[in-house]
Amino acid sequence: MAEPMRARAAAAGETGGAEDTGGAGARTRTGPPAGDAAQSTPVPGETGPAGSPNGDTPLSAPFPGESAPVTPLAGHAARFAGLGAATGSALRVAEQPVRTQLTVRADPGGPAAAAIGRVLGSALPTAATTAVRTGDRRVLWLGPDEWLVTAPLEQRLRLEADLRAAADGLADDWACVVDASGQHAVLSIAGPLARDLLAKGCAIDLHPRAFGPGRCARTWLARAQAVILNDAENAGDEPAYTVLVRSSYARYLADWLLDASAEWKRRS
Repeated sequence: MAEPMRARAAAAGETGGAEDTGGAGARTRTGPPAGDAAQSTPVPGETGPAGSPNGDTPLSAPFPGESAPVTPLAGHAARFAGLGAATGSALRVAEQPVRTQLTVRADPGGPAAAAIGRVLGSALPTAATTAVRTGDRRVLWLGPDEWLVTAPLEQRLRLEADLRAAADGLADDWACVVDASGQHAVLSIAGPLARDLLAKGCAIDLHPRAFGPGRCARTWLARAQAVILNDAENAGDEPAYTVLVRSSYARYLADWLLDASAEWKRRS
């Protein structure tokens, strides 16, 4: 067996290929596969193909040298504007600027959650389907031990570090802070017809008496998982919602919203 093994190793060296060692279930790569020498581990701050950091869509806060954030809905702006004009501003859909998004998991009654709340300037909400605003930050309740923190994009690195430091200093409790800034595209849907549009694809009751200002819910919208936030300041205000949808579903949902609103467009 020694001679075949030496032959395989020599072939790998001649072609620049990789040699895997170890038994079944424990294979370890010892070198890059042939032709993959340029595919090195991404380094923060480097720019990949098409001007995007590390070759991905740049949705997170820029490191030095990164290009401006690009979203899956960059090409929908004109169509959204056309919808507003066609409905006489009764229905306005727009993509919101890219923001920091941090997923937080913790025991809601534990010291780690309290420490995280102090960093945010407000206790993490514990009532179901509620959200709190602390200055330019929002904290959305997603589950009994899960929250989504949104903030201006430029706060991403510092806010994540501060939240991690607050939680890591407590050995007798647990918490998890994950940067999810590229996970969701964010849409604003406003106008007198906003609730009617969302009701076409959403099963929850969006009437203000059941889903008033500051309420949020993780639900299904047009068969895509989404987080819906009632963004109106007061119950009597014009309907206004923020919708967060996974980036991979963003174009689908945007097209669905435009199609579902066709009945309200003015006929020329």
